[in-house]
Amino acid sequence: MTSALGASPADNNAGDQPIDNQQQLQSPTDDFHMLDKSLVVVTDLLLIANEDRHSDSSTLRDSIFLDDELVLTKAKLAEMQRVCTDLDFQVKQLEAAKLLWDVTRLAMDFQVIKDKDAHSRIRNRLEDELIRASHAAKFFRAEADKLQDQVVAKDTRIQELEAQVQLLQNKNDMLLRLKQLEAQVHQLTATNRTLITENHELKVHQYELQHDLQPVQRSSSWNLFNQNKATSKAKGVVLLKKSTNSPTPTKEVQPTVKSSANLELIRMLKRELDDNKQRDSIDAWY
Repeated sequence: MTSALGASPADNNAGDQPIDNQQQLQSPTDDFHMLDKSLVVVTDLLLIANEDRHSDSSTLRDSIFLDDELVLTKAKLAEMQRVCTDLDFQVKQLEAAKLLWDVTRLAMDFQVIKDKDAHSRIRNRLEDELIRASHAAKFFRAEADKLQDQVVAKDTRIQELEAQVQLLQNKNDMLLRLKQLEAQVHQLTATNRTLITENHELKVHQYELQHDLQPVQRSSSWNLFNQNKATSKAKGVVLLKKSTNSPTPTKEVQPTVKSSANLELIRMLKRELDDNKQRDSIDAWY
């Protein structure tokens, strides 16, 4: 029976496919199949033992031993099944822990990648902002230089305008002085014209008086001539000859020519007076 017990698993396993030890080590679930097979073998042994018990009564002691061994084997199988179940549970726990660790590791790797991506994005954004800030600083520096140049140009322009204002102020003072001088010139011109007009009027009045006095002068000169002639006759013949040699018609012609020249001069003076009065009226109108 012991030989049969030791040989029966080998015979039963010979009918089945051979089990690889590495596969048993790699997959603990194959132990359940081994246990099932061992249970089948034990069941077969029990059946064989029962048959032998009925067939041969001499082997009662062996059957009792086999029963004890069967009980022990069942207990060992139960213990092995429990251990296999615990091992399977632990394996599943380990697989779950490993899976959880893999998920956690992947999550951590993803978080690291995400953080790196975020950091790279932040870095790129900061670099872009730094580049924009540098460009803005260059632009504002150029604008500041331009404004400084404009300030210098405006200061120069202000100085030029102040010089022009001073020059214009001086010119304004000169123009005011010139206007005052022009007013004085106009006043003196008007006074001069008034004096010229009065002078012309006096000349006209003088010529008119002379013209009025010419007949009187001619009559007085004629009377004086007659008186001289009478005295010359009384004194001697020589004086009479001298007086008779002077042509009397020329004495009469000269006053007429002189009077016509005086009249022409009076007319010219009157026309000049009229022109001066007209010019004064035009100047006063303007």
